Amino acid sequence: METIINFLSDHLFLSIAFSILLNILISIIGIIPSAFLTTINISLFGFFGSIIIGFIGESIGAAVSFLLYRKGFIKLEKMKKIPNFIQAYQLKNNLKSFILILLLRILLLSHQV
Repeated sequence: METIINFLSDHLFLSIAFSILLNILISIIGIIPSAFLTTINISLFGFFGSIIIGFIGESIGAAVSFLLYRKGFIKLEKMKKIPNFIQAYQLKNNLKSFILILLLRILLLSHQV
């Protein structure tokens, strides 16, 4: 671990690009916590540098994962193979959709702990 941190601290531009790329991958996968990446970023870039680099990586990762998931759901919808729990997102009642999303997020968080 220290060897990797020493290498990345010697190559600042490479470490920034690597950190942003890892953040994007973590966002796409969606179930891997990013705490280890935050720890490495703080040790390499300091507190404020870590915030800026983490924000850039999380923002790009959220946009990329949104576009990929949207493209996948559109493809599933065209094939008429949307599972029932995903069809629940398309409810006309916004309150029911909000509660469903909230419950799924709580379930995901409780699974990570």
